[in-house]
Amino acid sequence: MEKYHYIQFYQKEPVNRPGNHKKLLRKTLSSILSKIIPIANPLFENRFETIKTWLLEIEKESGLPNREIGLDQNGDCVIILPFKDNYGYWIDTDMHLKNFKSQFAATEITKLLFERKWADFKG
Repeated sequence: MEKYHYIQFYQKEPVNRPGNHKKLLRKTLSSILSKIIPIANPLFENRFETIKTWLLEIEKESGLPNREIGLDQNGDCVIILPFKDNYGYWIDTDMHLKNFKSQFAATEITKLLFERKWADFKG
């Protein structure tokens, strides 16, 4: 029996919305905090705003994300998490499978598609 669900969903808006008046404050605060608290995803912080589609591997038993892939507008794999010192974007939330389906209209994908995209990552 398969241990995971595999889903995909489209990013509703950029993670860091351009033109947002709070962006400067957030960037300043992030810069200060990153000197005190390590960044969860140091290798990928500048790539999150390019993500258009997320692919997630979710544990069936817990309903929580285990691995995640970020694809750009061309469908190219630009982020895989966890990876090296990078913990995860969705992994670092309390969101369950039901949340992804209700909030992002996530749809099921195959394990094969997920694994192919994971293998496509060039680091």
